[in-house]
Formats: sequence, structure tokens, C-alpha cells
Amino acid sequence: MANFKTKIFRFCFFMLIIINPVNGNGSIVKFDSVDFSLLAEHYQMKRTPEPELYITGVNFDSILNKHLPDFNIIRDELLWKRGRRYRLIRYGKNDQMIEIAIGIFSSVRKTEENVIEYFKSISGIPQYGVASGTNIGDNSWFLKSGGAKHGTIIFIRKNTLIVISGQDYNLAESVATKIDKDLIAGTSGVEIGPFIKQPKIEEITFNSKTTIIKEKIPIIIHAKDPQGQKLQYFILVNDRSGFKYDTENPEEKILIFDKPGKHKISIFTINESNVISEIKDIEIECDEN
Repeated sequence: MANFKTKIFRFCFFMLIIINPVNGNGSIVKFDSVDFSLLAEHYQMKRTPEPELYITGVNFDSILNKHLPDFNIIRDELLWKRGRRYRLIRYGKNDQMIEIAIGIFSSVRKTEENVIEYFKSISGIPQYGVASGTNIGDNSWFLKSGGAKHGTIIFIRKNTLIVISGQDYNLAESVATKIDKDLIAGTSGVEIGPFIKQPKIEEITFNSKTTIIKEKIPIIIHAKDPQGQKLQYFILVNDRSGFKYDTENPEEKILIFDKPGKHKISIFTINESNVISEIKDIEIECDEN
């Protein structure tokens, strides 16, 4: 048990380094607005035209059963604004963990913009391509933790963003290659079509655009999925100055701020096929008292 806990800690610590935007002092890094084309060039992104057929859905259970049949899902959660992240483990003498995040957006351009925002929020410097030199996706990048086996692969295929992180970089790259082939061919639970049916946020209900520190703010998200799928609802405090809590009603979240100021809140939903709605932003001003 102690060995398993140690592995969990090491893996989560590695993921914390990659995902959280921090500077050398451990504080949150803030980025100024920079022209997208300059950032795309900085990360060597090759611009991809909009296709005739998009990726319209991914059934993760089918991906799991085909490519990682001996792994179990221990948790699925939000990966910031990038999609749904599945945490997997293979139990045994040497327990092994891997994380796969999938986000399907309304266009190639939206996907490219999203991955650039993702790179702005991580402390590591992604290298273009993959370590083995294999071609994956329309664009791909990788991060490795020094000389360790841990690593992350990020790639775009059409309007879909995939992020795979694991204790074994070679396994992550192998899985990325297989998933990419499914995205191209429309196999293993991947759906392809000319139109993307996004969940739609119809209304956001909350009491006021002003509040005070420690005051609870109920926010209700009214949304529908054109495919009739179950939705997950997410609220993000972009400057990380507040806390959010779930309620018995999945459409309702509770926000509490611990710092004064004007806070930007991003709200979106994601369906069972990993298609993300358009992101809605609201601003709430918090006073000391």
C-alpha cells in the first residue's frame, strides 16, 4: 500500500508541474494578450484548414477496451478548458497509471487556439513532434521530465485535442499513435461527420454581479445537448481566487471568493461524447465587505 501511495504522489506531482502555470517562485504566471499567429509560430504549429468531415464524438469506453483493456478508470474530471480527463490504472505487482484527456471543439481553429492557451498555462516547454519522430496528428508536441520515464504527448487531429500523460512515456506515445489512427478512420467509437452537434448553454442564472468575500453565490447553468446526451457542467475561476462546490443539482454550482477584485468566470458543458460547448464568460466583482 505504501508503494502504491508513493507512486500516486510521484505521478500527481509530475502532472502538477506540467499542468499548473507557475514561475520559479511558485506563484501563478499571468500572460499578456499576444497575437495568436506569433504564438502559433513560436510553438511551430502548422495551420490546418477546416475539413469536409469533422470528428463529432469519441466514446472513451471503446478506446479503453481496444487499446488499454487491462486498465481501469479510477476517475474522470475536467482538464481546465481542454476537455475531459480520464485517469487510468493497471493494478499488479508494478501498478501503472496513465491519463488521457479528450476535447472536441467546434472547429479546427478553436482547437488550435485552445492548445496555444494550454501551452501558455504550463511550466514546461513543449517540443514539437514526438520523441520517436513518429508522425502523430496534424500537430503534436511532447514533454518529458528530465531523464525520467514520465512524459506527456499533446496532439491535434482536426477539431480534437488529445493530451496523454503517463509514468511510461513509450506507452503514452504508443496509445497516442493508436488513438490518432482511430480519429482518422472513424473506428473504436470515433464518430465522423460534416456537422458538430455541440451542447448549447441557453441561460446562466445567478443573483448578482457583485458580492463580498466568503459570500455564497449560486450559479445555475441551463443547457441542452442536441444529441440528448447527459451533460457535465463546469465553472472555472480563471484567476484561481475562489472556490466552487457541487450541489445535488448537477446544473447548480456554488462559488465563494477569497480575494476582492473583478473575477472572470468561464462556464461550459461537455457531453458523453466529449464534445464541448462554447465557453461563456461572466465577470463578478467581489468587495472586502
